[in-house]
Amino acid sequence: MAARLGRIRSIGDAADDFVGQLAEPAFEFAAYWATVMTTFALGTAAGDMTATTLRLGYFSSGLLLPSSLRSPPSCTGVCGRTRFSRSGSLYIVTRPLGASFADWLGVSPSRGGLDCGTGVVSLALAVLIAVFVVRMTLVSRSSLRGPA
Repeated sequence: MAARLGRIRSIGDAADDFVGQLAEPAFEFAAYWATVMTTFALGTAAGDMTATTLRLGYFSSGLLLPSSLRSPPSCTGVCGRTRFSRSGSLYIVTRPLGASFADWLGVSPSRGGLDCGTGVVSLALAVLIAVFVVRMTLVSRSSLRGPA
């Protein structure tokens, strides 16, 4: 019986070892995109569930989701989650956070939104993301050069 419990406790370690093996260059690309696609789908489903199925609406759903950001890291010891599953869980939670607010801005008032239009919202968010990427790139380059 003790051997079985030892195996059960080490499943998290085995998962971390497996993920470590996936970090080899041959598997890294496929593992990364499989994780992104899976968590993207789960995050989208979670956002749709809270906004429409639970009838919270897009804005309320966007306010509810930040409270769940604390859950994945805090239950590490209780749930036995690994670093890999925590990062996936956080991505699943943050995905519907942004989507809920974007949907709230873009959809019509009959669907609980502000009716700014999905094209306008998409364009504004794309510009915002591009600005952040450029800024982070410039900050990263300046920190690599060191002090003047």
